[in-house]
Amino acid sequence: MKKSIFLLLSFFLITISSCGVRIPDGDSVPPTLKLQNVGHLPHFIIKSEDSPSIFDTHALQLARNREYTAIYSFNDMGGIKQATMEIPSSVIFEIKEPLPESWTFMPATTGIPVRNTRTLVWRGDNNNPLDGWALTFTFTPKTRTPSGTEEFQLVFSATDYAGNTTIGKLTVRVGGGPVAIVPL
Repeated sequence: MKKSIFLLLSFFLITISSCGVRIPDGDSVPPTLKLQNVGHLPHFIIKSEDSPSIFDTHALQLARNREYTAIYSFNDMGGIKQATMEIPSSVIFEIKEPLPESWTFMPATTGIPVRNTRTLVWRGDNNNPLDGWALTFTFTPKTRTPSGTEEFQLVFSATDYAGNTTIGKLTVRVGGGPVAIVPL
């Protein structure tokens, strides 16, 4: 029942958050980013328009080997051309698939295998531009050792059709602790 309500809510959020727009001739306002958890206490919402942005000043603390569900959303009144989510390799950040068809994985190209990153990419359609989109995903953060704390970054970005880009880098600390947002 809980999962059905969650899926219905996710569908509703995607439906109302993606509206067709006309790409403006001039646009100097960058897109906004938002990351929020679903179904876990305490709830958190991290927004790029917060000043200073929690993306840059805080870390998200998670328990290892525990499954979480989150929603990554991005918006811009002039339309979103592309959005990305850079995540570590599945060795330390396992993301449950399948993902929506509109998202594609770009494989890692450099780095030590355990620290390789993968990038999820969403591309807008010039013929049918949308003012935003939301990705609901389930993931499990892991550590290479059974104890202690490990840290990595998730990098979120969105670019509008005028070339304005917003980047949010979120430090994630994985260990034995509860979900919390803590200062860096």
